[in-house]
Amino acid sequence: EQKYASVTVAEDNQAVIDRCSVVILAVRPQHAAAALKDLVFPKERPVISLLARTPLAQLASLVAPATEIARAIPLPPVRTRSGITPVFPAGGEAK
Repeated sequence: EQKYASVTVAEDNQAVIDRCSVVILAVRPQHAAAALKDLVFPKERPVISLLARTPLAQLASLVAPATEIARAIPLPPVRTRSGITPVFPAGGEAK
């Protein structure tokens, strides 16, 4: 049973990547490699990472062959919808 009508439940993480237009990575940095190791990212699929302390070069190796990778940092005021989320680099789909 789905709680929200606008939510689609996928069978696994690969199905999410296959169906979405932008992938948002939101796992703890220490779990990233294990969570992403068996996933296939399409080259043209933009990826926005919320992983703290993870260099873009490391992210690139985890999501290859995807090449459009951005980092987002949700600041605490975002919780109350009164803040911003900086994104770097700010081009492409991340913008």
